[in-house]
Amino acid sequence: MRIKFHYRSQVYSLGKIPASIDELYDLVLRTLPEPIHPSSLNIFYTDSDCDQISLTTTDSLKEALFYNPDCLHLSIEIQNSYQEDNNPIFSEEIIDITNLWKSLKAVFSIFYDKKFSGLGILVNLRLGLTTTKVLPSIESATNATIYFEDCPAPIKINPQNFFVIAGNVVFFSFQSTFALFELEELSLSFTTQKNIGKGLTLARIENNDVLGKIKYVNIKQSLGRRLLYECYSPCGPIGSPLFSEDLKLLGIQLSHYAQVNEVYSCEEILSALKQLEYNPKTVSLIQSIEPFLVNDCSYETLIMTPPSQVPRVHGISSNKAQLLTYNIATCESSSVYIKDKVSEGVSLCLIPNGIFLSGGKNSLQKAKVFFFTSEANWIDLQMPQAHYTHTSLYINNKIHLIGGRNSIRPISNCESFNCNIYEWEILPSMRCNRSYPSAIEFCGLIYVFGGDNGEEDLDNIEIFDGIKWKLHDIKMPCHLYGMGCLVLDDENVLILGGLNRRVRSNVKVFKMNIVMGKMIVENCEEKIGIGSLCSPYYTADSVYFYNSQGELIKYCRHSQKVYKQRVGVSNAFD
Repeated sequence: MRIKFHYRSQVYSLGKIPASIDELYDLVLRTLPEPIHPSSLNIFYTDSDCDQISLTTTDSLKEALFYNPDCLHLSIEIQNSYQEDNNPIFSEEIIDITNLWKSLKAVFSIFYDKKFSGLGILVNLRLGLTTTKVLPSIESATNATIYFEDCPAPIKINPQNFFVIAGNVVFFSFQSTFALFELEELSLSFTTQKNIGKGLTLARIENNDVLGKIKYVNIKQSLGRRLLYECYSPCGPIGSPLFSEDLKLLGIQLSHYAQVNEVYSCEEILSALKQLEYNPKTVSLIQSIEPFLVNDCSYETLIMTPPSQVPRVHGISSNKAQLLTYNIATCESSSVYIKDKVSEGVSLCLIPNGIFLSGGKNSLQKAKVFFFTSEANWIDLQMPQAHYTHTSLYINNKIHLIGGRNSIRPISNCESFNCNIYEWEILPSMRCNRSYPSAIEFCGLIYVFGGDNGEEDLDNIEIFDGIKWKLHDIKMPCHLYGMGCLVLDDENVLILGGLNRRVRSNVKVFKMNIVMGKMIVENCEEKIGIGSLCSPYYTADSVYFYNSQGELIKYCRHSQKVYKQRVGVSNAFD
């Protein structure tokens, strides 16, 4: 049980529950910063009907304590009876102490390395907000401890769930249900106006009572959206909130125990959030700050784009600057420039309503999605692991990234991206490191063929059942990397193209019965090259895919022959 009262722009904590009305008045008089005659003091509390009730008897005090078991909020009036006109003059305008206390309860202390680091506030979506000077990195957040006044037990931060640095501030989530239902969050007010006038902020901390005092300050508009406020004595620590007189959050303090303080305004916070890489949780946070913000080009909107009904296959030009398209129905080729040119080793995966490009030698952990809409809509993504010369596979709303290289060597790393919920999952690593592997989905399993482990080309096959990888008993007829793998029916897989260290370009086509292990070998008149980086497109009589040089490859099921369309040729295959 606590008792707080407001007087001359300050909030004071009595720290003791009085037994009588006389003891209450005595505690208040001794707490006030200046001597007051007892006859000039009037004390009020706000009842459930928001009426101001005067405390004049011990019974009225007991009634107030009964109806306010957690914290009793009092207002103080000082009546000056020595004015010539004998009209009572009261102190400064009384703030609604109940609403003020609700706002102050959202403030918490942050300790790092067992030392007080600064303050933070609880904002929309039950997230914490503080400055990057208090929590400069995800490592500091992991080791930080948080204390709310209403919860003496320490609370930890959960940066894995949500941790976003935007400009000079950082948003993060908690590892505690306490922050989810015990406190009221603050609503960020993203509009700032010139000549705001007075505001409210925390005073300098004394006796470890963070929420013991607040004070009025004069707010001035600074350059851009930055705010400055000043007062006659030092204000609170870094991370202190700045409120308007109607208790709307205007920003967060960047300075520490100063008389002139710099404030990162909510308008700046919103602007910084909008400049971050796309993330659904960040978008939700932005929309909670600015509810009327509707982004028709957001990932959530674009992922609902209807699947394309046009039979077309896609690839990447040899200079990695254009996305190539071949319309199978009309035999027409077209291209569109890729947002931010990709690099060697990028992998293309076809999804129902777009194209997923991942990795590349100069963008190891970058991915982007191109959606089939009336306009060129690109969404940039961040990958959890580095990949290039890898293969990618779309299965049941998930894009699987398999193998490839990091900046140093071939790797066995795998992960998947859930397109519907925008979530990455790290998958078990393969048994072998594989650069330029090829992969297919066959009977609910993922089969990965060949690749280069950095020392030799591989001929083995690995199978992933969703839990673990195992080596297949069957091997390919030769060591290859970068070949194209096509599913022909319920038993047979076609392996064509690719390279090996001995003869370089593979000119053979292997029709492999993956169930029985039987193999049919045929010669191919065309050099296919690297065919593992782009998704194939299947029709009833043919299979189409692009190689790494931007050349279109066609396999005809009936004639069992391979055709190649030259770069720059826009007509059908000859």
